[in-house]
Amino acid sequence: MKQYFILLAVLLIPIFSISQKVRPEKKDPFTSTEIWVPVPIGGQLVHDNIDKVQRAADEFDGAKDGIIGYHNDAHQSKILTEAILKHVDHLQIIIENLPVDIYKKKAYLTDLKNAIKEITYD
Repeated sequence: MKQYFILLAVLLIPIFSISQKVRPEKKDPFTSTEIWVPVPIGGQLVHDNIDKVQRAADEFDGAKDGIIGYHNDAHQSKILTEAILKHVDHLQIIIENLPVDIYKKKAYLTDLKNAIKEITYD
């Protein structure tokens, strides 16, 4: 009787180990630092438009130096620079990694571009 239990255990151990599913690692789009899949051509145009708006914001103070000057206030200039030049790039990555269709991504990116355009620097 013991022999049958041992034989049964030896036969069932490989079955249980094979039947366990390998679960893919869930990726979080909000903490990602890179785009997971290539951006389609239509989406690249929207990204280019956002980059143009960012360059125009950088050139607003008269110098294209990666710092957006704001009324000779260094602290506010730093906050504005990080928001427009750095955080917008991160938002683009988040939007591209969201599990939605390309049309929603384009709409989100267009809304982001329009929001940056509406910022007044006076």
